[in-house]
Amino acid sequence: MITIRPATIDDVGNLVRWSGILGYQTNEDEMRQRLELIMAEKNSVVLIAEVDGNPSGYIQVFKKNLIQQLVTGEIGGLAVDDGVRGQGVGRKLVEAAEIWAKDCGCERLVVKSNMMRQTSHASYQAIGFEIKKQQKVFEKTVGQMIQ
Repeated sequence: MITIRPATIDDVGNLVRWSGILGYQTNEDEMRQRLELIMAEKNSVVLIAEVDGNPSGYIQVFKKNLIQQLVTGEIGGLAVDDGVRGQGVGRKLVEAAEIWAKDCGCERLVVKSNMMRQTSHASYQAIGFEIKKQQKVFEKTVGQMIQ
């Protein structure tokens, strides 16, 4: 049986592991700080999927208010343990994220996925997501002077 619940501080170790699955290495202290910040917000949530009582995946969703778009829920991260993939865990997490987004007044739900994650793309399309565009992501460390 798959159940979905909000993350707690007790989930930090699993969140570190799932973050690593996605290619983002961190440690428990950093993850605890991040999770505490997210848990204190009203516009973001981390949900945990349990399969038969065992934490097996997570999803983070947050609300974006932009001038040029409808109020949007965005999936910030989703990972499922290898041993339970294909059992509907990811689908249940996305369904829960969609409910959360709707309850927060979001009119759509989006997810951005790295071009190399072809399996993820197929999974998102299978549950109703449509490809809207492809883009490049630029990043700058805050505080660097513009030259």
